[in-house]
Amino acid sequence: MSKPRIIGWTGALLLATSGLMLAQGPLTPRAPKTIEPPATGPLHGPSRCPLVLIPVHVTTAGGTSVPDLTKESFRLFDDDVVQKITYFAEDDAPVSVGLLFDTSASMQHKMRRASDAAASFLQTANAEDEFFLIEFNDRPKLTVPFTNDSERLYRRFLRAGPFGRTSLLDAIHLASLQIKNAHNTHKAILIISDGGDNHSRLTSPK
Repeated sequence: MSKPRIIGWTGALLLATSGLMLAQGPLTPRAPKTIEPPATGPLHGPSRCPLVLIPVHVTTAGGTSVPDLTKESFRLFDDDVVQKITYFAEDDAPVSVGLLFDTSASMQHKMRRASDAAASFLQTANAEDEFFLIEFNDRPKLTVPFTNDSERLYRRFLRAGPFGRTSLLDAIHLASLQIKNAHNTHKAILIISDGGDNHSRLTSPK
C-alpha cells in the first residue's frame, strides 16, 4: 500500500493519495464516472451491473492525508440507504506540480537547504508525475517546462545562484497560468522561499 508523500517547507503544498471506491446500485454522486466491469477480475459479477467510481481523499482537520484506510473505514449512503462497496483500492495517483524556487539575494545562505529540500521531494516522484520549475528574483522565469525528468529539475536547482529582489506574487501568477497545461487531475504548487515579496508588479488582493 502506498504512502502519502508530504514534505514541509516555506510555502504551500498539496499532495494526496486517493482511495477508490466502487459502489453497486443507484448511487449518483456529483459528476460520476460509470464503468462496465471486465469479464474477469475483482469487478466481475454475474449481473455485470455498472459500477460507480468514487475517488476519495481523506484528510485530518489540519489538511494532512490519512493513510492505511480500508473498505471498512467507509459507509456509503444514497438517500439515507446504505450502499454496498463492491471494490476498494488505494491508488498513488499521479500529480502535476509547479515548483517555485526563490533565487533572490536573501536566499544566499539558504540555497543548500532549499536544494536539499527539493531533492527530498523529487525523490518521492512517480514515473507519471510531472513538474515545472519557475525561478524568481527580480523577475519570475519558467526555467523548466513540464517534464517527468526529476533529475533535470534537480540539476537546475544546483546551478541556481542568488541575486536580486523577490517577485513572489509575480511567480505565483506565472505558475497559475502554467498549471493549466497540466496532464494530471491532481495539481499542486510548491513554493520554496524564505518569505516576503518586495519586487512584484502584481499586488495581493485587499
